[in-house]
Amino acid sequence: SPSKVSFFRRPDHMADEAVPRYNSRRRRILATASSILPRLPSSNANRRYQNRIVVVCRTTVVAVGLVGAIIRLSPPGRAGARRCSLERSMSSSSLSKSDVGYINLSCPYEMSKYSCSYILVHQEEDEDGSSRCDAASENLDASTEYYLENMNAIQGAFRLVMAQRGRSEWRRRPRRVFLTGDSLMKQLFIAIACNAMSSLPGNEDLIEESAFPWKDAWPTNNIGPFLVTGGRHSGFDAASIRLANDVEIHFVPHMGYIDADTAEKDVLERLHRDVIDRNGRITFGNKTAMPLSPDTHVDVLVYNDGIHYQLEEKRAHVNHFIDWVSKPLMMEDDERRRTRTIYVTTPTQHYNTNDGQWGTGEMGKTETKCIDRVDSNPRAELEKELLKPGENVDVLFDYDDLNLGMMHVRTGNDCSHYCMPGVPDVVAARLMREILT
Repeated sequence: SPSKVSFFRRPDHMADEAVPRYNSRRRRILATASSILPRLPSSNANRRYQNRIVVVCRTTVVAVGLVGAIIRLSPPGRAGARRCSLERSMSSSSLSKSDVGYINLSCPYEMSKYSCSYILVHQEEDEDGSSRCDAASENLDASTEYYLENMNAIQGAFRLVMAQRGRSEWRRRPRRVFLTGDSLMKQLFIAIACNAMSSLPGNEDLIEESAFPWKDAWPTNNIGPFLVTGGRHSGFDAASIRLANDVEIHFVPHMGYIDADTAEKDVLERLHRDVIDRNGRITFGNKTAMPLSPDTHVDVLVYNDGIHYQLEEKRAHVNHFIDWVSKPLMMEDDERRRTRTIYVTTPTQHYNTNDGQWGTGEMGKTETKCIDRVDSNPRAELEKELLKPGENVDVLFDYDDLNLGMMHVRTGNDCSHYCMPGVPDVVAARLMREILT
């Protein structure tokens, strides 16, 4: 990161929230350099001497900072270990040369833990060969190929944004969308943001405004020490975007690794109070990344209960969503005024267990390997049993991913999250069509 190296000029890409800390560090360095200048009588010769000392001091500070930055930014690993190459993934290599799409953190909204191209190029080869690199490139190839195969459908969804831009006949469309769930819903939000800025030819950016408060520290779990652990591409809780057609999409998590100050664990209880108090409308609460008025209502609620509950506990939570939120909203008479509800089924896990789920038995080395396909997704089956489109929810949106197990992150035993770009992007395009039409 140039902001860790250049002390005397603010980098163009530096986030606004990093400026105060940057300026403070810059002032301390300049004060230190000034303090060691000799106190000499004023003369042209002495001023030239002082100027030379300043140059030496600044050069030394920059050199020391550069060495420190290299040490800090270089991922730990075996001495002399070779890194894998993105060229191992033929699909990713072609995508990186394409004029559409995103790859290897080219999208400013990506998280490094979901970027399989980033993980591949920072992966170390095995001491006795390159099998680890080959394994890492397999899921990257599969997900990137799937992404490219569906690029026309993805582009079609975001052309709707362009078609609606500035058109008076679209004034009645939903303008404010609230996504809430865990990290799996977060992947859909990232996919919407990244494709809004990269999927159309010429990389026409359809995002008018965005707010991604990146965390200063973000855990890497067991994926690898090479992940970005703070700042851009590390992790965030709430985030917001406003598209070129004035549609706002706000994501606020309620489960997973979350900070109580920037997430909303009890979102269902708060939405339940809104339904009672506001006659068919709900609000965004006070956790959105873009500040909103307390009375700003939600046009479309996109909800998922998450992957962190066991089935019986999940049954209770989905029933709360139905009884407290979606069914009461559907009973409102004014269809144009009330909040519309979309429930996204929980994505499929593909662990090598009886039902593909994590934790349903002993999770050894064999069980934590991802398999390509499972026969059913117990969480999604439960959701389909309870949620009835047109009766107690407006739309039940199926992730439809039983046979996509080869596209998970895999590194760090992750058979829950998908590589990005990949499955979340295709699902996000379908979701955008549902929202916009």
